[in-house]
Amino acid sequence: MFQKDKTKLEDIKDLQETIHMMRKKGLSQFCYMMSFSIRIYLKSFIVFGPETVVTEDIASAWREYLTIKKKENKIFNYLLKRKEDIDYFSFPANEFLLDLDELSEQTDEYFEKVLEDIEVACDMRDKYRAKRMPKEFDTLIENDDFVHELVEGTINIKDIIKFLRLPKKFIKFMKNDNFRIYELEDDEENHQFFYGVNFQEDENEKLSDIKLMIPGIVDFKTALINVSEYQKAYQLYQRLGRNLNDHDIQEILNSAKYCEERFEKEYIKEKITTKLS
Repeated sequence: MFQKDKTKLEDIKDLQETIHMMRKKGLSQFCYMMSFSIRIYLKSFIVFGPETVVTEDIASAWREYLTIKKKENKIFNYLLKRKEDIDYFSFPANEFLLDLDELSEQTDEYFEKVLEDIEVACDMRDKYRAKRMPKEFDTLIENDDFVHELVEGTINIKDIIKFLRLPKKFIKFMKNDNFRIYELEDDEENHQFFYGVNFQEDENEKLSDIKLMIPGIVDFKTALINVSEYQKAYQLYQRLGRNLNDHDIQEILNSAKYCEERFEKEYIKEKITTKLS
């Protein structure tokens, strides 16, 4: 356990240092791009006038660039806020950041080239030379793959408890007995997870206890399983001391299915909308 905690602390430290370096480099590049944009805007304003396509495109490019950099910063904040809860084995955060850094450099190079082309157009007084060349990649605001990967990769049990609005009393009940929650490992040979909810009945066939078997959350699939099984367990918890009938069982299964579908449709969309847009 000590070794595992030490590794986790090292991962957190690496994450913080990587984000610090990326922010430092990004701030330097941002200041350069702002200065460059102002200079080229004034140059185009003088050569082509304030309301021409060329001058307006400089302002448009800057707004686009600024939006991208704001989204990068939100990604950094999201990671730092969740640094304690990330499973760094299933979601290698530093690899994710390296990919983000590569995309950031591509983005910087593209917008710098846009400004350089406009500068050439101003020097030659030929506005047609300022026409933007098409990008060969998607930026952060054109493709949500990065934020999808981030949100899916950092889901944890706290997110699921919050999404399902499970009361503290239920969580306390489940954690009160070390044998009520089993976190299962996958069958390495068959690559399958064995999971479910078992319940016990007393001599009067009344529901007396619950056993929850779930996989550790390592991806979106295992997160969905946790959503479904936790919802089943909560529905059973609400029926403790009662006799279960077929209607109860079907109602529990329907509730779990509904929550699983809602999580799949709404969770990532909600996170992107509220935290990463």
